[in-house]
Amino acid sequence: MYKQVLIAAMAVSRLTACFALQAGPPPTTDGPGTAAKVHVLSAAQMSREDAEVIAAHRRDIAEAAEVNGYDLGTGSWIRNQVVCPDAPRHVLMHYLKINQDGSLSQFTAAVPRSRGAENLRVRIVPVLYHGAQAFHMFGSSPSQRQLMDEVVSAQPHAMPLKDNLDWTTLAYCYAGLAGAEPRAKSVTAPEEMTPLLSVSEDGKLREMRFSVVGPEHLVQSWNVEFDKEARVKGIYLSTKPASEAHQVVQALPAPKEKRLKEKPIPEAKPTAEKTIPAVGPANEKPIPPQ
Repeated sequence: MYKQVLIAAMAVSRLTACFALQAGPPPTTDGPGTAAKVHVLSAAQMSREDAEVIAAHRRDIAEAAEVNGYDLGTGSWIRNQVVCPDAPRHVLMHYLKINQDGSLSQFTAAVPRSRGAENLRVRIVPVLYHGAQAFHMFGSSPSQRQLMDEVVSAQPHAMPLKDNLDWTTLAYCYAGLAGAEPRAKSVTAPEEMTPLLSVSEDGKLREMRFSVVGPEHLVQSWNVEFDKEARVKGIYLSTKPASEAHQVVQALPAPKEKRLKEKPIPEAKPTAEKTIPAVGPANEKPIPPQ
């Protein structure tokens, strides 16, 4: 019993520090008409409108979570909202629970703001199952790629392609679906990589690559491919510990050279000099000085 309490206390301490860094007041906008960047709010900091959306879908969230292997009726779940400007029709919520063994379970719920629409339903993205990563197959199925386009669409930015757009917001919204809270700061986390775009010759968006820090301080490296209509065609997502990604590469020491035993080079013996007579006509005589 003492061991379980100690493990849980350590996990709570770690999570408290983590969420204290993640959740915070919404950032200010740069000016009129400028959308706020992706940011994280605790359940207590949510707007009344968004809190009412979650309350109205409470049963739907629980049922969808159960289908994906999560039981909201057991344990205490921590809820955070990922405010995403590029997901205007949904409220993105992260649900996280500390298990008795100290491991973490987490999923993302994409909750529609409108009720009654057949094509709008609560969507669940598994993130952690008792500490094990669940999103290594994220985007591998057509239904998951459809979820990406349904919740966070690149079409408003890519049809036509906007060169001066800050694509970081779209990238962070994608990462929010996979459990990342990109606005969090961590002393062990590297800086997030600014999205890199690949564009075809006719100006169509083809690929976007970026990196963010996700749950458990794992760096998520994303490669999102798009079709001609800016719909998600493929997602390649890999993770590695932030400490490894942030590791400073040190110069390897020069290999030790094996020195051969030096032997003195013997000096060449001088050869006897022989006078070689000049070649010329036999009757040639020296010319006296004038």
